[in-house]
Amino acid sequence: MSKKTIYPKLTVVGAGPGDVELITVKAINALSEADVILYDALVNKELLKMRQSMH
Repeated sequence: MSKKTIYPKLTVVGAGPGDVELITVKAINALSEADVILYDALVNKELLKMRQSMH
């Protein structure tokens, strides 16, 4: 049986000025595919709600 090599991936997404409507499509895709999301107190809470609705 062959082993499949798994390569970890880190994507850094900037939330810009905090306006949810300004997040890029690439950033939305990265959030939707993420297993873990680290964020600080400055993140717009609507982005976190958006991520929750993706699953």
